[in-house]
Amino acid sequence: MTLSSSSRLNLAEIRLDLDRKWSGCGWVRWCERFAATARCLNLAIYKTDVRETRRGVHVYVFLQRPVGSSVELVALQAILGSDSMREAMNLRRALTGRSDAWNVLHEVKVVRKAGSRTVGVEKPRPAFRRILDHVLASRPPSIAQGELNNKGLPGVAHQ
Repeated sequence: MTLSSSSRLNLAEIRLDLDRKWSGCGWVRWCERFAATARCLNLAIYKTDVRETRRGVHVYVFLQRPVGSSVELVALQAILGSDSMREAMNLRRALTGRSDAWNVLHEVKVVRKAGSRTVGVEKPRPAFRRILDHVLASRPPSIAQGELNNKGLPGVAHQ
């Protein structure tokens, strides 16, 4: 299945472009914030996919129910951490309503510099996907049980 080649807008698929190289610990923290935000927004997620790119990762989030509109989809993608310039352009496209083919993440990207050509190809990141799925499946930390630290992140509570 080619994830990004669909030319029609799918309101049940969130596509995030995260332009950052991730270490294991940084990725876990991002997954925890993502899961907390998804719970706050009451998103019913049934499947995810994570693919490495030249500049970071693409995260595909498949929802059980579609969101209400293309503008709501852009807002969710921005809130969940997708590249802000990408989402600004997506918002402009969503508001004009001229096309359904604007929420695209490219699997192959060709970059031309000074006569040379570089090709970047998405690569599956199963370990990153497993971490994201594990964090999404785990129970949220409980404030009553003192499982949040003073930064609002799961961990050791500060007295």
